[in-house]
Amino acid sequence: MPKIDFLANEWTSPQFLLSPRKAREAYWFIATARSPALPPGLVWYAGEKDLAKHARRAGIRIPQDLEPLCASGFIREDPAASLILMPSILLGNLIQSYTPRNVISWSKRIDLFPDSEIKKAWLSMILSVSKEKSGSLFKKISDTFGASDFGSENPGSDAVILVRYFAEIFEVNGYGSYVANWGKEIAIAKSLLETLDVEEIKKRIDLYFKDEWLKSKASLDFTSFRRNINKFARKSTRKNISDKTGTYWEIVKKEQNES
Repeated sequence: MPKIDFLANEWTSPQFLLSPRKAREAYWFIATARSPALPPGLVWYAGEKDLAKHARRAGIRIPQDLEPLCASGFIREDPAASLILMPSILLGNLIQSYTPRNVISWSKRIDLFPDSEIKKAWLSMILSVSKEKSGSLFKKISDTFGASDFGSENPGSDAVILVRYFAEIFEVNGYGSYVANWGKEIAIAKSLLETLDVEEIKKRIDLYFKDEWLKSKASLDFTSFRRNINKFARKSTRKNISDKTGTYWEIVKKEQNES
């Protein structure tokens, strides 16, 4: 359970304090029982089977027991998307119990959540929180979800998803946190999407980071990827060539020998 200073926002809120005991119990259950790999403060109750199973064992009904907190405006619900937004989880100190590694999981999980104004509100809120606080956790949040602050760009758009995916693979390969030029790189992603779909571009990003020659010579940013993207077209689409056959130049040599 989190320490009492993590709970300051809730204990000073009339909407929370005046809600029925069952509603407060359901709230704390969700706040403390979910996996840290799930986005804090945003609950997809129809898609989180473990949460539903443990809630039943604890005698808690989600979302029914939370209705008084929704009615008072302390939390928000989108019944059509089965999403609940719990702003105090983000605005209080509880978020500081998470780690930068958790943030990577949040970015992957939230892509699976249904589209909703609540989902967009969560993205905007967590980015605002990252700007107000310092530390490695909040830098990671800013780096990961910064695309959601690019003008009126939809945080769930294919272009944003691609730039975020590139940043994730950049980090997975040991290059640290990727600092994107969101405006420029989202525009590049949009141009690529005019001729290729999201999954095909993701495959080519994976192959880009496997090319040893490029890793030693190129700048390894999204602009460089755009310049080199066609080098990975044949390997990405041919089913008889696995991801482990080597670099682009090895593929070219192999095809010359076969011809």
